[in-house]
Amino acid sequence: MSPQNVEIVKKNITLLANDNVRFMGKTGSGLQDDKWILGWFVGCVEKQGHRYFFATNIQAPDGAIGGKAREITKSILKDLQVLQ
Repeated sequence: MSPQNVEIVKKNITLLANDNVRFMGKTGSGLQDDKWILGWFVGCVEKQGHRYFFATNIQAPDGAIGGKAREITKSILKDLQVLQ
């Protein structure tokens, strides 16, 4: 993959970018019998020359979606002071 293509993908999955941090990720959800039973969020944070990777997976009888996994991840990253 060319460096140009890598930058295009990074741009497309960037959720937050400023002078201090770049937060990137992709959500997904799994549906079974009309119920959202699986949600995930994977990505990384680039901050001060460091890269922090994460993968969050949630499961429930219903209501487990990627958006919830993203919010859980953001909360954890804030607690760890990776995100503000």
